[in-house]
Amino acid sequence: MKNGFLKNKVAMMALVLSLSILIACNKNVDDPVPNTVVAPTGKTIGQLLGENSDYSLLAALVEKAGLKNAVLDSSKSFTVFAPNNNAIKQAVSILSGGQLSTNDPDAKFLGFFSIADANTSLLLSRVVNYHVIPGLKIKAGALSDTFPNIQLPTNFIIPEPNTNPLVRFSIFVARRQNAAWVNNIPVTLPDLAVASNGVIHGIPAVLLPPNQLMGDAIKNDPELSYLRAAVARADSGLDVKKSPSFQYALSEPLASITVFAPKDDAFRTILTTLIKQALMKQGADEPTASLTASFFAATPDVFSNQALYPVLSANVVRALVAYHILGKRCFANNFPTTPDLFKTLLNLNSLTAAHPGVSVSSSFTGPFATGLKVKGTLNPSDASAAPTATGAVENHTVNGVYYKIDQVLIPFLP
Repeated sequence: MKNGFLKNKVAMMALVLSLSILIACNKNVDDPVPNTVVAPTGKTIGQLLGENSDYSLLAALVEKAGLKNAVLDSSKSFTVFAPNNNAIKQAVSILSGGQLSTNDPDAKFLGFFSIADANTSLLLSRVVNYHVIPGLKIKAGALSDTFPNIQLPTNFIIPEPNTNPLVRFSIFVARRQNAAWVNNIPVTLPDLAVASNGVIHGIPAVLLPPNQLMGDAIKNDPELSYLRAAVARADSGLDVKKSPSFQYALSEPLASITVFAPKDDAFRTILTTLIKQALMKQGADEPTASLTASFFAATPDVFSNQALYPVLSANVVRALVAYHILGKRCFANNFPTTPDLFKTLLNLNSLTAAHPGVSVSSSFTGPFATGLKVKGTLNPSDASAAPTATGAVENHTVNGVYYKIDQVLIPFLP
């Protein structure tokens, strides 16, 4: 196991350089769809929302967010992903802390909007603005089917102290054949209305802007303590506040990545096996090797145990972590329903470029992605992603998404 999952240290040096290039080149906003100029004729978005009883709550929130005059202005351009009244009721019921039920009449929700405290009003305003793409009129047919999605800036400006109006939260729009999604929400009514100043697409759930960086999310997740320790070991000798460290990538707001995050039990299982194999190669009998390996692998400190550095060298662990990261933000609905191979950060250098990557597939319930499986080259079976508390497959963060999986992905034989 001297060389671990990679065959030489030169490959890891190339990976370090490649990761540096990846983070340096990540852009906050792509603009892959044409800004089609449509002559301002007919009714505006504001008028159409006001006339549609299924979207009366959204119309009220648009007014509360201070957008009413803008969406009534024919000289402006917008694309709006519009959650219907039922979708807004579900989201606001949770926000109200039980004050409202989805069975309550619309009037009760309108009353809640009018008396909401400053913090609640600010949150509602941010959520509404996250549904609006300013300056573009995008019909469903103009959406690109580029994998995995297209990144577009919304009307939601990053909160203080970063109040530069050019820095906006993005949403990620995808199309595959006749289906479309925004983030992980299906667009169930594409081109619901084409107004003089833009396009409205109907969606069945509220889009919630992410509220933390991936690095913070992983740091605060009690099921990912081994992953945190592995990332720290992989970054040995690197400045964690700069590229090319993984910790920098996980905390860089302008990055956009996907992480397959093995849960603690998955790490304990594979580490016990690897340490046992190493001990037996050194002459330990099987019972002694098993007992000792279980002891060492029992806590995340296994990665900082200097006695295990010959087994878990920084190069080996860095290769392992790199194999769990895609250089693009991929929601579960962006992956196909039949397994296909996707390149990881391990492929970002000449010595490992030919590696087949990881096999990924998603399963759907109606238009919603409800399951994801991923398989490493040498894993005997698929790893499954655990659903989140909201029922989504992925955990959405400012700088990417991560999936909590039940196996560690293995790229090479130890």
